[in-house]
Amino acid sequence: MNPQESMIAAEARIAEARALLAKPTPESVENCRTALSDAANLLEKLIVAGVAGWTPEFIGSLRQLQTAAQMLDGQVRHGSRFCMGWLQSRMGTGYTERGTPVMIEHAEGQTFEA
Repeated sequence: MNPQESMIAAEARIAEARALLAKPTPESVENCRTALSDAANLLEKLIVAGVAGWTPEFIGSLRQLQTAAQMLDGQVRHGSRFCMGWLQSRMGTGYTERGTPVMIEHAEGQTFEA
């Protein structure tokens, strides 16, 4: 696989991860993890191969991949904040000055079920 093909494949795996996270389930999150692992492996191989043969088109693909990764990062961060906010509203007492949730200390043996 040439560098351009590897970049396109990595971008496709990231797009797949974004689609999987749009409707999260335990299975889709696991499949997302696999897709991101595949993308990381493709990108590692590109790094190991070095910059020889990188064309202007390839550099353009790198920028597209960066944009796709930034969008995925925003999606993951939003989901994480949503989950933390949901837990905080269920178990918390407010927020610190830095904006992090303050959780209620529960007695030993108490559990939380979602």
